[in-house]
Amino acid sequence: MNNSIPSQNLGLLENLIGKKIISVQRQLFKSDMDLSEFEQKGDGPVEFTISDGSRMHFFSNTEAFSVGIASGAMSRYGDSYEQRDVSKNSFWAERLGQEVKQILLLKAMDSTDEFPGEFGVELFFSNGTGALIEYRDEENYPDMIQVSEKHTGGPCVVRKISQ
Repeated sequence: MNNSIPSQNLGLLENLIGKKIISVQRQLFKSDMDLSEFEQKGDGPVEFTISDGSRMHFFSNTEAFSVGIASGAMSRYGDSYEQRDVSKNSFWAERLGQEVKQILLLKAMDSTDEFPGEFGVELFFSNGTGALIEYRDEENYPDMIQVSEKHTGGPCVVRKISQ
């Protein structure tokens, strides 16, 4: 499953540069719905529909301790997840329709070939906002995908993708 890590899908990410995300779908773990900002902080894959009509999605790649990425629609998870269009929530409303200017791939400092640790894909938009799709596997966040405004964790290796 290491072929789903961001560094193995650079073409897919490069295709996003200069385009706009027009809608965002999530499948959210129902038990997380009591969290504040659960549409971002809750566990579950994220799917983008892009201005060229293509779709891509992000998911947990537990074997690689990484975020996974693939083209097309996300697979349907089980009954413990609820699918939601989160495009109009306060987080995504200010990011949708904005051109993606730059993408950073975030990788753990202690990563290895066996455990690549590509834990984040951070997008930067033309209006100055950002979005981080992040794989979390720690005591408070066991094996999950979250969305936040930016990377606030410790040091990491960064690979930049831009025009």
